[in-house]
Amino acid sequence: MFKVVENLLFWSADRGNYQQIPTIESETLVNSSGHTKLSNGLIINFGKDTRNSDSSYTITFDQSYTTAPVVTCTRIAANSGSPMNAATVTTTGFTIDRDNAIDGDQTIHYIAIGI
Repeated sequence: MFKVVENLLFWSADRGNYQQIPTIESETLVNSSGHTKLSNGLIINFGKDTRNSDSSYTITFDQSYTTAPVVTCTRIAANSGSPMNAATVTTTGFTIDRDNAIDGDQTIHYIAIGI
């Protein structure tokens, strides 16, 4: 279980002062998909996806970007230690190509950051 931290601040270079970071309910972050958009235009999409398919598939962001974001993935594999990487990142989503040697459900958690 995550703990929500109140009054967490970050330095805003364009404003020249500290700004409060918007909070997200921790259980929502872990158990679903969504996004937050900061006042400086930074967009953070996050999510969880579980599939049982060896073919590649696309995950669509909740909020699109003006340029392709940086995406990172973590995974819980059924029976493999192979890494799971985002491929073909676009402004609206990214493609995952699962290892064909994996059997069973494959769950990934992802976070994308961009503008």
